[in-house]
Amino acid sequence: MCNGQVKISYKFGKDERLSSKKRINQLFTKGKSFIAFPLRVIYAPRSDESMPPVSVLVNVPKRKIKIVPKRNKVKRLIREAYRLNKHKLIEQIGRDQALDLAFLYLHNEPLSFREINDSVLKAIAKIKVYLGEK
Repeated sequence: MCNGQVKISYKFGKDERLSSKKRINQLFTKGKSFIAFPLRVIYAPRSDESMPPVSVLVNVPKRKIKIVPKRNKVKRLIREAYRLNKHKLIEQIGRDQALDLAFLYLHNEPLSFREINDSVLKAIAKIKVYLGEK
C-alpha cells in the first residue's frame, strides 16, 4: 500500500471456496451461466457481504475425466488460474457486492494451463460485462 496503490492479494483461502449446500443449490437454480470453453461458468450475486467478495466452486466431473490424478490436476489448474486473475474480478465487484461463482469443466481430456488460464480470463471478462450492465 504505497503511493496510493491497493495491494493485490493472490491468496486463495478456504473461506473463498464455496462449500455450503444451500448456497450451491441457490447458485445452480438462480444463477446465470455461459460457456468459456472448456469451462461452463455459473454466477449469481449474493446479498451476504460479510464473506469474501467472491466464493468459488470448481467441478471436474468423473464422467469427463475418469482417472483421479488427472481430474485433480485439472481442478488445481483451474483454481490456480482463478487465483492469479481474481483481482480483475474483485476490482469490478467493489465492496458493496458479493458473488458466488462455479467453474464446471466440459472437456473430455486434461488441457494445458495456458488453455485453462485463457478460458478463466474470458470468463472473468464476461462476468465483468454482465455485472456492468446492471
